[in-house]
Amino acid sequence: MIKIPRMSDRFTLKIEEVEITVKPLNMYHKDEIDACYMMEGGVKQVDAGKQIHLLLKYLVDDVKGIHDYDGKEYVVEKLDGHLTDDCVMELLNTPFSDKLIYSAFQLKNNIPEKFYSFATREEMEGVSIARVDTKRETLDAKKP
Repeated sequence: MIKIPRMSDRFTLKIEEVEITVKPLNMYHKDEIDACYMMEGGVKQVDAGKQIHLLLKYLVDDVKGIHDYDGKEYVVEKLDGHLTDDCVMELLNTPFSDKLIYSAFQLKNNIPEKFYSFATREEMEGVSIARVDTKRETLDAKKP
């Protein structure tokens, strides 16, 4: 059976004790991520840093289980429904940022059952995903 996420679906990506709510990317966001290139030495190369930034900006919806240095629960900042640039940079400064980056790239096109480290090609320990139960009505295309 083939499963596809609806754009309204949300998933909880658990990395160790941190729960990150993620949402499916739309084709426009995927195109923007895929179009990240830079010129280096006269050669066009993939701008992985920009890809990572955009992936997290569009993919992450919420984060639970992180506290700031004042002891307060970390709250994500959003602008137009997406993480702000500062929020993305803060998430990239967490101790689990490598697992977050690896997971984000694997979530770009589908919702995998397991996540793998690009460095070791082994399954990452402490990383899992589950669909959040979202209540929504079935759409009827025949109704005006």
